[in-house]
Amino acid sequence: MDVRRFEGGLLGLAVGDALGMQVEGSSDPGYIRDYGDARPDSVNAGLKAGQYTDDTIQMLILTESILKSHGFNIEVFVSSLIEWGKEIMANIERARGIGPTSLEAITNLLDGVDWMRSGGFGPTCGSAMRVAPIGLLYHRNFDLIAEIAACSSIPTHRSPESIAGAVSVAVAVGGVTSGLEIETSIIKSADYAEKHSKILAEKIRLAVSLKNEPPAEAFSKIGRSVLAAEAVPAAMYAALSGESFEDALLIAVNHGGDTDSIGAMTGAIKGAYHTIDGIPLKWLIKLEDCEEIRSSAKRLYALCESVF
Repeated sequence: MDVRRFEGGLLGLAVGDALGMQVEGSSDPGYIRDYGDARPDSVNAGLKAGQYTDDTIQMLILTESILKSHGFNIEVFVSSLIEWGKEIMANIERARGIGPTSLEAITNLLDGVDWMRSGGFGPTCGSAMRVAPIGLLYHRNFDLIAEIAACSSIPTHRSPESIAGAVSVAVAVGGVTSGLEIETSIIKSADYAEKHSKILAEKIRLAVSLKNEPPAEAFSKIGRSVLAAEAVPAAMYAALSGESFEDALLIAVNHGGDTDSIGAMTGAIKGAYHTIDGIPLKWLIKLEDCEEIRSSAKRLYALCESVF
């Protein structure tokens, strides 16, 4: 196993998030090729070029909780989410564009609601965009990836579509980390997602069938909203249709909708596949907390090699 896949997976997620954040929700996104300040009408207005959103924050929270407990532990993860919630209450800037489903869940956790009941039923992609560390760590066991990814979704997202989205992204990341081709990994991810949502599984299969269609045409059939059944398949399509990491990311973030999360999920899959070596240096150099994220990836790899 190659540490560069772990670095690529986590850094790819953050790069995709930082690229997409600048135009998320913008009415006039234009065509972006590099980082930039968030557009004034973006939901991320105020963030600067190279900064990431709550997508990466939650990925890092998940990663650090895994490292702390030497494997995924739901109680440790929930405690970490609560600590982040306290930070948000003290300084709203720590929210970094958090979605309504996640915010409601964090508020519930702060109010003492049990994690099995804290998550909302909005069928959004907020648990899918953070789940890459699970796919990386447990890449040798797809059944375990699916089980843990589903569990990791519940504290914030309890809808079947959200759970299926988390499962599918984790399995796709695990697949490419284990050496499978992207298309094989994505098809496998749909099979595992189907246990939770046939709708999302079929949408992923649709994305695979559209891999050679132009992005505008493909996305008109897939969708690009915050819904898990749109954002997750949109990321799968971008990962398949873009030959290089850069090609895929530019497809992911340039067609409107939930651009940061679609970029993050695309980046996680393509980053784990192409490794850190496939991520353009220009994007790594200007990425917020690049070295800290890389360090987390190295520690996650070391845990995988020593325990799993």
